[in-house]
Amino acid sequence: MTDKADLVKTALFISHATPEDNHFVRWLGAKLTAMGYEVWADVMRLHGGIDWARELESALRKRAVKMLLVCTPSGLEKQGVRNEIEIGATLAKQMGDEAFIIPLRLETYDTPFRIAQAQYIDFKGGWATGLAELTTLLEEKGVPRGNPSEVRSWLDTHAEGASRLLNR
Repeated sequence: MTDKADLVKTALFISHATPEDNHFVRWLGAKLTAMGYEVWADVMRLHGGIDWARELESALRKRAVKMLLVCTPSGLEKQGVRNEIEIGATLAKQMGDEAFIIPLRLETYDTPFRIAQAQYIDFKGGWATGLAELTTLLEEKGVPRGNPSEVRSWLDTHAEGASRLLNR
């Protein structure tokens, strides 16, 4: 029997270290969203008063069609990222998707055991080059595109604070 949650797995879940990788995640999320992908990243989805741990885990377990893992040495040492790798590895096994976790190399890193077999997409040589490789892979894997309101949401979030210039 198919779980109803399985029917709505359309999001690209971005796992990363906060706050170190937030700039890259905002950039990547905006690009992928503009291309029509649904993106879930804590830096863009979580707001004050929310049970962030529960929301994050729910998004990964119930919404994610792929997990994009931002790989830097310091990021991969963070407990939250390691927890997400564990959940992602379990989901990959349950879904029968060996390519569920897609490592994105921003810097040279020591590969954690759970993703040792996974080939990374190289963003170290240039973000645009990495994005081109990632989107080709997503197309090959048939990751769905869709909701134009997602683009508006990301643009609105990026515009927050833009009108508050400080005179220095």
